[in-house]
Amino acid sequence: MAGVAAPPRAVRRAWALVALVGAGLAVLTLLAAAAADQLDGHPAARVVLVLANAGSVWAGQAVLAGWLVRRAPAAALAGPAVGLLSLVTYYVLGALTGLTPWSGLADNLGWLVAAALAGVPLGLVGALARRRDDLGVLARLVVPAGAVLEPLVRGWLGDGVLGGGVLGVAGLVLIAAGLVGGAIVVRRGIVTSR
Repeated sequence: MAGVAAPPRAVRRAWALVALVGAGLAVLTLLAAAAADQLDGHPAARVVLVLANAGSVWAGQAVLAGWLVRRAPAAALAGPAVGLLSLVTYYVLGALTGLTPWSGLADNLGWLVAAALAGVPLGLVGALARRRDDLGVLARLVVPAGAVLEPLVRGWLGDGVLGGGVLGVAGLVLIAAGLVGGAIVVRRGIVTSR
């Protein structure tokens, strides 16, 4: 198209990374599903599958997408785009490999709607996370807080953590990751505010 300048290299690179994040999570989730299937539901493989499917992980990719593209208008597009790309990639690759049925995409239309709607504010949180003020610190705490809260709200710890329950172990991993991530955010937030 004449008269339209190509986007700067940094913008193209950011959007390429958004696409890589979206496709990467889809492939990781499919590999986790295949491993759990191949290992006849081995508990460790099932823990990885639960973690790959965790809502906080999928929401976190929308926040990351917003952070990658930096600006609020782009972040409002990147959040839903990365979620939709992940879901479409997951179901299409799953159908091509026989891991999911061809009807998977149509059967899970609700997840596409959820990714489109929730992706907008999550992408904007990612853009806010670049700020160096208290609002930026709060935005950076969204994903760690989600990782801590998800297993608690969903009752995963009642799955017998000490007995090796899959949901309980996955819940502990998410909580530990969220606490470590939150501590890093708070520590860096305190250091940068001085």
